[in-house]
Formats: sequence, structure tokens, C-alpha cells
Amino acid sequence: MNTMIRKCFDAITNKLTISILILLCFACSTSDDSKNSDNDDDSSNFSLTLTASSTINVDTVFEVTVSTNEPMQSLEVSPDNFQTSIAHFDNLGDNTLRYFSFNNLGDQTIYFKAKNNDGIETVETNSKRCKRRCSET
Repeated sequence: MNTMIRKCFDAITNKLTISILILLCFACSTSDDSKNSDNDDDSSNFSLTLTASSTINVDTVFEVTVSTNEPMQSLEVSPDNFQTSIAHFDNLGDNTLRYFSFNNLGDQTIYFKAKNNDGIETVETNSKRCKRRCSET
């Protein structure tokens, strides 16, 4: 009976020792997760700001200033949330002026997708109400 208790005690001790060694290995190892979390923080820092004319009329050109907090590797523009794309620009720096016009009345939206040099993308929209064409006097 004594040997049986001794064997059980040895088995438990061995398992406990192995478990502690495994935990120590995980606790002391370097983790790629810390690098990935730093990159996640970087992605949240890349931002896109749009500034457009306050009044937009049908068939009249208006400007949108596209600004980012770091240089844009590319800028894509879409009228339908990127189901199609109407323009693609490369290497624009951190501030660019783009020109548009609408040929329909009512609410209109333009979608902008910017990508920085690290390949991180951010999307913003510019929604405006397009009014009747101004009559010339």
C-alpha cells in the first residue's frame, strides 16, 4: 500500500513540475502579440478629414479638401460605397484639393478611402444636399 501511495505522489509531483516548467516557458517567451497591438494602435492614428463647400448646386463644380495626419499613398473616390470607383490618386501628400459636381437633386454622398505608406486604410464620407442650379442674372 505504501508503494502505491508513493507512486501516486511521484506522478502528481512529476505532472506539477512539468506544468510549472510549461508556464515558465510561456511567461518568459517573447510575444508577437505585443508587436501586433502596437500596429493596431498605429492604424487608429491614421485619420482622414474632409472639408467641402457648404452650398452645392446641380452641375456646378465644388471642391473637397482631403486632409490626413500623415502622407497618403493612395486615395480612392466612390459614389456608391466602393461598389465602383470613380477616381484613384497616388502619392498625394497629406493635403489635396479635389473637384466634383452632381447632376441630380437631393442628398448626395461621396466616399473617400485613403491609404498611408504602411498600407493602413481609413474611410470617410461627405454627404451634401444638392440644390437647384442657380439662375444667372
